[in-house]
This record gives sequence, structure tokens and C-alpha cells, in this order.
Amino acid sequence: MIPTIPIKGSDDVLAPAGIGSTFIRTRRQTIMVTNLSEDSKTPANVKTALIGMKISTIFTKEHFPALIEVPAHSRFAYASEVIEALEADGETEAAEDLRIVASNKLDMYVFTPGTFVLMNE
Repeated sequence: MIPTIPIKGSDDVLAPAGIGSTFIRTRRQTIMVTNLSEDSKTPANVKTALIGMKISTIFTKEHFPALIEVPAHSRFAYASEVIEALEADGETEAAEDLRIVASNKLDMYVFTPGTFVLMNE
């Protein structure tokens, strides 16, 4: 799991985003993946392996308004954490395939509306 900085008296954290020393105030939200992503950059076996999995997300589209190609209400997870979740679920081939396309520790995996449901925590 990518280390974050807890904010005292809050459920919020400061989380690293991108290259450099940019930190964004946010909070984790767990989702359950319910449908295949339409992302053409993600290997098909990764998208299939994620169905039914619970994933901890860290950012929302609102944190990155300049990403106009990302739909509103999308959730972002660190790709390295998605890889860890795939490995923990025994999906080692999917984890390796994702590692190839998301090799930077802070790369993001985007979950778009219609592919997940928010979980109560």
C-alpha cells in the first residue's frame, strides 16, 4: 500500500499524486468492481480478473479536473495497489500484465462510473 499522511482529527489523508512531491488531501474509499472497463489500454485479462474484487481507491475525478478524457465520478486507485490486490486474489498473470503497462509506483488505475459500486465502510 502506498504510504499516506494522516490528518489529525479527520479521516482524510495527504496522498502522493504524480511525479515529484505533490500531495492531495483525500480519503480512501473501497469499491467493488462490477463490470468490465472499456479502457483500451488495460489488458482484457486484467479487466476480467477485477470483476467482483474490492479495491481501495484514493482519488476522484474531481481531484484532477484537467483530465478531460476521464468521466465525472470516476475513482482512481494506485495501480501498484491494484496489482497487489490481483496477486492476493491469485490472479498473478493479470497482475504481471498490469505491471507491464503501469510500471511507475504512482501510476493510477481509473475506474469509471458503471464499472463499480461504492462499498460502505
